[in-house]
Amino acid sequence: MKIRNFLDLVGMRRTFEATSDHLMSLGTITTVGGRNHSFIDRGASILGIAHLDVVCNLSHFHYVDDIAGSEVILSSVADDRLGVYTLLHLLPQLGVKCDVLLTTDEEQGKSTAANFKPTKEYNWMFMFDRRGDDVVTYMYNSAEWKKALAEKFTVGHGSASCISKMESLGVSAVNVGCGYHDEHDPMCYIRLDEYTKQVGKFVSFYHKNKHTPFPHVKPTTPTYSWKGNGYTGYGARGDIYEYDDADVTTPWWRRPGSDTVTKPTVPITPAPLPGQVNQRAGFKDWEQYIGKPWPTHCVVCNTMFGNTAVRDTYCACCQDCEDLYIPCEYCGEYHDINSNGIHYVEADGCEAWACVGCIRGNFVQIVCVDCEELTDVKDVNQDLQCKSCAGTG
Repeated sequence: MKIRNFLDLVGMRRTFEATSDHLMSLGTITTVGGRNHSFIDRGASILGIAHLDVVCNLSHFHYVDDIAGSEVILSSVADDRLGVYTLLHLLPQLGVKCDVLLTTDEEQGKSTAANFKPTKEYNWMFMFDRRGDDVVTYMYNSAEWKKALAEKFTVGHGSASCISKMESLGVSAVNVGCGYHDEHDPMCYIRLDEYTKQVGKFVSFYHKNKHTPFPHVKPTTPTYSWKGNGYTGYGARGDIYEYDDADVTTPWWRRPGSDTVTKPTVPITPAPLPGQVNQRAGFKDWEQYIGKPWPTHCVVCNTMFGNTAVRDTYCACCQDCEDLYIPCEYCGEYHDINSNGIHYVEADGCEAWACVGCIRGNFVQIVCVDCEELTDVKDVNQDLQCKSCAGTG
């Protein structure tokens, strides 16, 4: 059976939206110096690690069934909530048995994985905390380990993650690319074709090597570094970094505590750059969205855009998607945004994506999409038009 058939997108969304405190509570929490990690003992000889903190914590989670030949999930927190979902939910269904370590502060370069003191020995460790479809080993470079990985994966080079802080365990480790791209960005996305292929490779690697110890000896003289001075992270911004209305005009890399971050290749400037476009996830070229101020956001993907990139509150990116499915915020079912089965509604003092069935079952009055007059929900049609606007009154 294909790994895609084991994916639970509703469960994935719940994992992405869960608070760090809730996820920490799933295991035994240890606090060192006011910072936590959580350990789930499954009686395994392999250790899986994932971090709970994120850089860009926007609330959207949207499924698109075909972008550049792949199903895609749009979510700004894929790094590393996709790793959390993989360890907690997907791998156990595929016969992978591993203990789980959940950490925080990884995005600051201060992962609490460094504080983990196991009570047993492991054969090896792994994470799913990397863009794309290769794997990286950082300082874990024994010939046997690299050879075993190369049988299944493309081995690349990376900066750092939680496992970089865990040499004291004395075993080799790998960080597996899991198909997300543009991490730390509001338009981060996951290619499900890359993700499922990487999971499949890992499952095969696991079953071949789960009983094989791959020791690691920490050298007395450091042999691994990133750009000569180690990994400095993305600034001291706390466990979860929130965009807020008071600060949406300032790029995250310019904000207090982020001065250690390299300036992006494409600079964010006070005004849009003429002729410059962004291409994400194989989307068609769409309007330059980098601007100041950012007065609004797309009601589909929740990304903040400049005026030139938003028409009728939909960003050009989402408008160009012929098959964009979003969930009803009441029943959780996914609907094609281009059909009349789901609407972004203003009703009874709230705004939400709701399918027609839930609109009729949960609301008393709703704003007509044409005249914007408050109307009894029983008096609007499938397109949310009042009788007058629909020509039936």
